[in-house]
Amino acid sequence: VPLNQIKIPLDSVAEISTHDGSESTPMSDSSTDDKRRDAARTCLDEGMRAFKAAAFEEAADCFEKGRLRLGERGWEIDHDTMLKLCSEGANARYVTGDIESAQQMVDEVLSRDISIQEKFRVYEVKMLVEQGSGRHHESITLGIEVRRQLGLPTPPNKPVSKFAIFAGYLKTSFLLYGRTVEELAGLPDLNDETVKMGQRILELMCTSCFQAQPTMFPLLVFLLINTTLEHGINASSCDGFTGFGVLLCGVLGKPQRGREMAEVAKLLLAKPNMERMKCRTTFICEGCINHWTSPIKDTIVPLIEAHRIGLENGDVESAGNAAGFCLTGCFHSGLPLEKYFLKQAAAFHFGLQGDGLDGPALQELQVISIQKHVLFVNRLRGIELENDQLDFDDIFRYADENRDKSL
Repeated sequence: VPLNQIKIPLDSVAEISTHDGSESTPMSDSSTDDKRRDAARTCLDEGMRAFKAAAFEEAADCFEKGRLRLGERGWEIDHDTMLKLCSEGANARYVTGDIESAQQMVDEVLSRDISIQEKFRVYEVKMLVEQGSGRHHESITLGIEVRRQLGLPTPPNKPVSKFAIFAGYLKTSFLLYGRTVEELAGLPDLNDETVKMGQRILELMCTSCFQAQPTMFPLLVFLLINTTLEHGINASSCDGFTGFGVLLCGVLGKPQRGREMAEVAKLLLAKPNMERMKCRTTFICEGCINHWTSPIKDTIVPLIEAHRIGLENGDVESAGNAAGFCLTGCFHSGLPLEKYFLKQAAAFHFGLQGDGLDGPALQELQVISIQKHVLFVNRLRGIELENDQLDFDDIFRYADENRDKSL
């Protein structure tokens, strides 16, 4: 069995594979720190390549092996490599659904006496774990605390008055007034690492606020855009412009201006280092903005492609949302239910359950996003539920237990 397919317990003896293909030999106590360091860095590089190739299980195993190579003195031997192995390992385990292992690595990093900047990656993973487990308020609270440690202000986790939302809208609209799509997309890049971290936290908080604290969502969107205008563009800026587009279309009755915000976000996707935003930005643009000004059927193909990209990038949440919006479009555009709708639903369900992705991040909410549409269509077709299928009461119960106002 190839080494990258073997799950090694953390308390087992670390091994190094010889270059001549012979049996692996234990790394003895006399091994130099340089050898341990080189072996761990090799595992880190292999893990990063595997993750980029969507081989998430293999990536997680590589990161774990790297930690074993460094041994009990790993943090002392090579602090930076150990930090990356734990941080990226936690993210890989989260994507594969191994929440317990992800949390263990998160806790290991957070227990170290290191800076907030060094802990930032695992804070991201911890927020994702909370979201995937339906604990959106906990994720919001954690995001506020991380931004506090970064020295950045954040609205409190509580309902927001209409007056405060309107005041924020007026300020943001004033800052955007007269700026074209091309001008906004051509803003300089964001170079301040602390601000980048703060923007990423706002991006994660927007997901939870949309589900659990919806009146807070506009304030985070305004903060994302205002920070972008002041400091520059990064990947999280996409969420600012698409979020503002959602508000313009769905709340303020300005669909054309909302579509312009979507166009800004799409232009940003052509910039370097934007790969992780492609699925997320596409499902928001097509599912929440463009259908106001274009035929719904025009959104279906981009959403199918977004679902594929999300699974390849490990963005399971966005892949599930893309699937849900695609099925909504299939239904409302009048496509044949039996020949197209149900076939596409089955393909989405299989995609979410494949590739070793089998954890709370998709077993519940993301699968429900598909099943609720199938349930609705089957009701219209007069088809009775099977014993193990969710009905609407089950879905409402899940939404109530998780305080998921969006669902």
